[in-house]
Amino acid sequence: MPGGTGWSFWQYTDHAKIPGVGRAVDANVFRFDYATLKRLAYIR
Repeated sequence: MPGGTGWSFWQYTDHAKIPGVGRAVDANVFRFDYATLKRLAYIR
């Protein structure tokens, strides 16, 4: 990401419970805004 230092994603658990999902999943935080996430994923 900008500057290439620090972190962009942080996985804070590997056993989150999400309604409608049949098993535990990873839960993550993205450090930047939604527009940056879209650019990272090449979504227009």
